Amino acid sequence: MSFPPWGKETEGRIRSSIDVVRFSSIALAFERIEKEQVGGEIAEIGVYKGKVASFLRHLAPDRRMHLFDTFEGFSKKDFEEPDEGKDKRFKDTDAETVRSKVLAAGNPDAEVVLHIGFFPDTAVELEDETFCFISLDVDKYKPTLAGLKAMFPRLEPGGYIFIHDYNSEESNRGVSRAVDEWIVGRLESVLDIPDQSGSIVIRKLAE
Repeated sequence: MSFPPWGKETEGRIRSSIDVVRFSSIALAFERIEKEQVGGEIAEIGVYKGKVASFLRHLAPDRRMHLFDTFEGFSKKDFEEPDEGKDKRFKDTDAETVRSKVLAAGNPDAEVVLHIGFFPDTAVELEDETFCFISLDVDKYKPTLAGLKAMFPRLEPGGYIFIHDYNSEESNRGVSRAVDEWIVGRLESVLDIPDQSGSIVIRKLAE
């Protein structure tokens, strides 16, 4: 098999994305997940318009997916400084439009569950679900730390968590501060990837 190992449709989706490196890295992670038969569902925290979620759905069309977002932009609870209230991004989205878009990218019988509201409060809606892949893209310190604390224990050994904006200066390096605080004392390590916003990858080790 020549590299890359995916078909023309996946290649087309990657090439049409705004971040070829990030999407290629995600696709390779799913190749590994399938090769090693890692169990679990998929989660994305910070969905916006569903571009990444739709790609995840395409890569694993039969796995149940959980999408966490306010679908109203940032919550005041996530701000560390008063002037962060000026950050009005990510408001131009709609939960049902995103859900329809994501459903169309995979098996229509595989469930897509929306968790609408402030995270991590919405994580209480989970029951005994575990995950093979988690995308954490929330831009700021508080929700990044909350996402790691709430979701990493649910990640299956061999599963991946992709964290966006780690190497970004945005929000006073909020994402990197959260990750660096959380990972102290853990066996897992951070792998940087050279995508547009400096994402990192953490793969959970066997317990």
